[in-house]
Amino acid sequence: NLGYTHDELIKLAIYDIDPHFPRDRWPLHWKELQEKKSLTFETEQRNKNGRLVPVEVNANLVQGYEQEFNCAFMHDITERKAKQDELFHLANHDALTSLPNRNLLKEKIDQSIALAKHNQTNVGVMVIDLDNFKVINDTFGHDAGDSLLVTMSTRMQDMLRSCDTVSRLGGVEFVIVLDDMDDPK
Repeated sequence: NLGYTHDELIKLAIYDIDPHFPRDRWPLHWKELQEKKSLTFETEQRNKNGRLVPVEVNANLVQGYEQEFNCAFMHDITERKAKQDELFHLANHDALTSLPNRNLLKEKIDQSIALAKHNQTNVGVMVIDLDNFKVINDTFGHDAGDSLLVTMSTRMQDMLRSCDTVSRLGGVEFVIVLDDMDDPK
């Protein structure tokens, strides 16, 4: 529910509530709907309070009274989107530190190399492996070791530029990717 009354909603065009659906897109949408008779897609719509709500829209071409109409049903998918985001995060981030994991690291390195080629710059990659960390876990317990790893990851992030990436490979191994580095000569 977007919070509009029936009378308010009837007066609104799709481009009044959907920022991803500008007025000039309507003719293309209408043509596609006429060809396919039914369309299902995801978008966002602005509720009465101004907040964007993710929705799934099922638009159908309806003929009656010698006219064609777009009869669309929308379904709020906020919960589904939140679950998808959560699953993406779990699949691509370390559970302890929330740093990117191996999956995201590979993607980041590929992007960094492509950007460096395009900008004719360099990429730096540092691998950090903490020696004798087992002593901390054995002496102070795993909770203390976990706390230290979280603190270290936060401090590494704080020391880097926003374009750089810290990731945790697992255990006590971290990788830092430094973008847009000058030629060391």
